Amino acid sequence: MDNLKSKEYAWKWVTASRTLSHGPCEMCYAMITSAAAASTVTIYDGESATGDIIAVLEGPATISQQMHFMAPIFCNKGLYVALDQNVTGVLIQWRELMNEETGE
Repeated sequence: MDNLKSKEYAWKWVTASRTLSHGPCEMCYAMITSAAAASTVTIYDGESATGDIIAVLEGPATISQQMHFMAPIFCNKGLYVALDQNVTGVLIQWRELMNEETGE
């Protein structure tokens, strides 16, 4: 991973539930920022909340909570992030991978 460049990674400050990747990717980092109350973000391997749950991040009120990984988490079916109403935002960083079936 040392020889990878930052331009190979995508990032997004997410303020509403959404699909971030429609195909294989690696999730590298997540940081949740909560509003005045505790909040929850659920991250899925898939394009919707019907995918496999990767992680549930809980953030205490008015504090940012980070999630670091020993290695990127492989998401075979895409990457979807679901936010509850108390989330100010979540910063997600991921890297798109080539889809072996389509070659894209």
